[in-house]
Amino acid sequence: MVAAIGGFFGLVVFIIIAIIASLLKKKQDREEAPPPFTPRGQPPSPPPARSWEEELRRVLEGTVLQPPVMTPPPPPRPVVGRMPPPAPFFELDSDAGRMAVDLPAPPPFVAPVFHQLPGLVESKTRYAGASSLQGRVARHMAAVSLHRVGTTTAHRAEIPAATCAVARSLRTPAGVRSAIIASIILGPPRALEG
Repeated sequence: MVAAIGGFFGLVVFIIIAIIASLLKKKQDREEAPPPFTPRGQPPSPPPARSWEEELRRVLEGTVLQPPVMTPPPPPRPVVGRMPPPAPFFELDSDAGRMAVDLPAPPPFVAPVFHQLPGLVESKTRYAGASSLQGRVARHMAAVSLHRVGTTTAHRAEIPAATCAVARSLRTPAGVRSAIIASIILGPPRALEG
């Protein structure tokens, strides 16, 4: 209960401090606002009205703000020492300046000869072999079913007694403990792992 009251009291104090800090900051911002920029040669403009009543009073007194006069920027000055490049000049009607070229007559039309590449010839033979694969497999399967299958016997080998003893020992907790200790002793050194 006391902790809840202490937490509530701390929250109230925090909210009051935040409100006071925001009020002080607003007051400080109003005091430190820079004066508005006025260009040279123009009288400073009156401060903006804080309410509609002050604005109405200013308009009725005749101190109406004049809109700023916009002067067009001066035209760009030509760069001294630079002349624009001359425009290209072409004479389409004159034959002067042309070269006469004598080209030999083209040879008569000859049918192109296609030379078989080795890879293409090999792929044709492989495709022909693959297309006959299904028939060869069918013949082979038919031949397999014609053969008689002989009887088979399963031969069981005797399990050595030592193997049975090891398997029985691993079924007890003491045997498992012994196997773990043996793997640690006979295994690789820890320094060489990982």
